[in-house]
Amino acid sequence: MNDASEDKVASRLCQMFEWWNEVIRDNSRIVRSEFSKFFTDDVIMVINREVRATGIDEIIERFLSVHHNVDYVEICLPVEKEFSSGNNIFTSHLVKSRTSNDFNEEHVVGYAEIKDDKIALINFLSMPVVDSQP
Repeated sequence: MNDASEDKVASRLCQMFEWWNEVIRDNSRIVRSEFSKFFTDDVIMVINREVRATGIDEIIERFLSVHHNVDYVEICLPVEKEFSSGNNIFTSHLVKSRTSNDFNEEHVVGYAEIKDDKIALINFLSMPVVDSQP
């Protein structure tokens, strides 16, 4: 298992995280042409065992919803841990967000399945961090 802090080229998943941190702040970039750089047309997003999006258009809708419903959100980089097995990239990372005066931090673990250098499946478990502070 690799520490994410090692000097190496970012995985496709971590490249998407970097891009996501930029795009989520600018809804003019939340468009199909941007998303098709990272996701297959039939991508599936599963969070906490629930399918949250099927297909790139639903992924875009989900990102727009996040953009409109939070004041701030960030995937903390570098990720805590990352390793690959076959076409899967596994990570453990933190996500910080703020809505009004509520600050939230979640610990996220899971994997992305890569197909033709794009994300075909995201399967994450997200757990709130108790007593998180900004």
